[in-house]
Amino acid sequence: MTIRQNILRLVAIAALAAVTMIASLDHARSATLYDTFGTSAGLANPGFRNNMGFGLSFQTTANEYTLTKVTFAVARDSGATLDGNLVVRLWDSTGSGSLPGAQIGGDLGTFPLSGLSEYVPVGGGYQPIVVDGLNIGLSPSTNYWATVTLTGNTATGSANQYYIQYTTAPSGTTTGSLGATQDTDDTGTDAWQGPFSTAFQIGSVEAVPEPATLSMVAGAGLVVLLTYRRRHSTCGRVS
Repeated sequence: MTIRQNILRLVAIAALAAVTMIASLDHARSATLYDTFGTSAGLANPGFRNNMGFGLSFQTTANEYTLTKVTFAVARDSGATLDGNLVVRLWDSTGSGSLPGAQIGGDLGTFPLSGLSEYVPVGGGYQPIVVDGLNIGLSPSTNYWATVTLTGNTATGSANQYYIQYTTAPSGTTTGSLGATQDTDDTGTDAWQGPFSTAFQIGSVEAVPEPATLSMVAGAGLVVLLTYRRRHSTCGRVS
C-alpha cells in the first residue's frame, strides 16, 4: 500500500470517527419538550366516553427535532364497557385559537381500554400509556398537540369510560405550552375546546435533534477525500 493510500485511509477513518462522535453527542442532547410527571399530585377530572378526547400542547425550540416518544397518564372507569381503544394522535395548532387543526400523519399508537388500570378517586390508579420509537419531524419554534381519544367503545348513555390526570401547578417542563384541550363531542366530530392555559395534562413528550450536523460532517469528510485524491492523482508511487 502506498503512502498516499495510507493517508487516504487515515482521513476516511477520521471522518467516520467524527460522524460517530457527533451521533453520540446528538443522542445525548435528546430533549424533553414537555414533562409533568414530576408533579406531586394530579387532580380529579371529568370522565370521558366514546369519541371524546383530551390533549396536551408542547412547543419546539429554535432547533428542528424528531419526535420520538409520547406518554400520557390514563385510567379506565371501574364500570367501563371494556371494548374499544385509546388512540394517540399528533396535530398542528392551526385550529381556531391555536387549537388542534390538522392531524399530522397517521395514528401514533392504540391501547385497549381493557388493559388500563381502574380509576381510583383517591390515591391515583392512573398508569402511563407510552408511544415509543416514533420518527416524526417537527418544525422549530412551533406548537403541537398530542391527544388521546377513545374509539370503538359500545357503551351507550353518558356513563364515563375513562379518565385523565391533570394539574394546575405543573412541575417539570411546560415551556411554550398552550395548556390543555378536550373534545366532549361524542358524535365523532372533532370539536376541541380551550386551550385551557391553567390546566396541564400529566404526560411527557420527548424528541431528538435533527441529524443535520451528521450530514455536514459526512459531507465535509467526503470533500476532504475527493480534494486530496484530486491533488495527488499525478503523484508517483512511493514504496
